[in-house]
Amino acid sequence: MQLEIPQCFDSLEDALKAAVQALGGNKVVGRLLRPDFDHADEWLRKCLSSDKRERLEPGQVLVLLREAKLQGFHSAFDYFAGSAGYKAEPLNLQREAESLEREIADGLKALNARMARLEAIKARG
Repeated sequence: MQLEIPQCFDSLEDALKAAVQALGGNKVVGRLLRPDFDHADEWLRKCLSSDKRERLEPGQVLVLLREAKLQGFHSAFDYFAGSAGYKAEPLNLQREAESLEREIADGLKALNARMARLEAIKARG
């Protein structure tokens, strides 16, 4: 069954709740964030309630957002970015890898030219 997950949220907590829902619910995500805690689902429910004191730590929020990304759910991160005045854009890892390959190749050419020059200088002296 496909879950209906809202794409617009009223609060950060709502965005995180949607990410939790996309990942399988409080029990699944609670165990992910607090594997050592028997009542992690209840703890997570409290953390995502605006009227409770419990809050997720920043590292736990990152884990939640990363896991949601792996499942193809980006709306929570988009909400965070938009709330801070940024536009979220996923990394294009293929393009980044190609760019790094070009930079490395260019660097190797420059290094080889310098090595040849050094060898020539040593050969003269």
